[in-house]
Amino acid sequence: MNILWIKDNKKGHLKQVKALLDEIKKILNVNISEFEIEKKILKKKISPSLVKSNDLVIGAGHSVYPYLLKSKKINPDIKSVAILSPSYFKKKFDLICAPFHDMHKLNKHKHVLYFDGSLASRSNKECDDEIGMIAIGGKNNYFKFDKKNLIKQIQYIITLYPSKNWYIFNSRRTPNNFLEEIQKELEFISKKITYVDHHDNSYRFDQYIEKSSIKVITPDSMSMIYESLSAHGETVLFSLFPKKESKFLPIINNLKEMSSIGYIDQLYIDDMNTYKTNLIKQKNFDKQDQTNELAKKIINYFQ
Repeated sequence: MNILWIKDNKKGHLKQVKALLDEIKKILNVNISEFEIEKKILKKKISPSLVKSNDLVIGAGHSVYPYLLKSKKINPDIKSVAILSPSYFKKKFDLICAPFHDMHKLNKHKHVLYFDGSLASRSNKECDDEIGMIAIGGKNNYFKFDKKNLIKQIQYIITLYPSKNWYIFNSRRTPNNFLEEIQKELEFISKKITYVDHHDNSYRFDQYIEKSSIKVITPDSMSMIYESLSAHGETVLFSLFPKKESKFLPIINNLKEMSSIGYIDQLYIDDMNTYKTNLIKQKNFDKQDQTNELAKKIINYFQ
């Protein structure tokens, strides 16, 4: 099978499609061509010969979906697979693969396969018990990003595991200078901390997801949560209070109820003007490889 991957420049989209294609390659003998688009929709023209030489076209993201439909016009025989949830022309795709939390957008359509949260490559690499990782998101639509409280939680975690070598990663959404603020507050708590800016390529985020024995992350990114859960080691969520009821909260609450993820539990004490903090540890590490299962379903769908 020949597959054409239409790519934008968003890491969250690229990681999920790559994870899925990697699983398809384990099942079928496939050749994958790539076409990287520019920011403006349909500004970059796609070669008809490239489209006609492929059996399936796949991609994720609102700037990518028009190229999938354009490919169908060039080559009516090509099968189009939209990853995540297109906002328009849903009926024109041959198949949509979307997270369950977007089911309300697609419940009128039958050509949809669903998955939990986010797609991620499952890692079988053993983790290093001496390494711990902290991953910080930033401003978002769903959770209040309380810097002061978050720093206190980081202090709490590091004092619980003082012997570990900690790596603290920020992200493109993290407020400017927040990494420096954390460093200042932790200066006298531990000397075994490495602070990693997301522009620094000498420390690869995905490698530390795999090698860390414990990963403590903010709950504002589904892709980060499921990437962490797909690797060995314990995953713990920081406590960020929701701004509103969101489509992500039921997923997170379900993971907590099943003990499939650890989390920091906080109770505000009015009289003391502080939080009582407690670590609830992850107990259930038996996870189904949903990316592999989805790859099998896609193959069966078109056979």
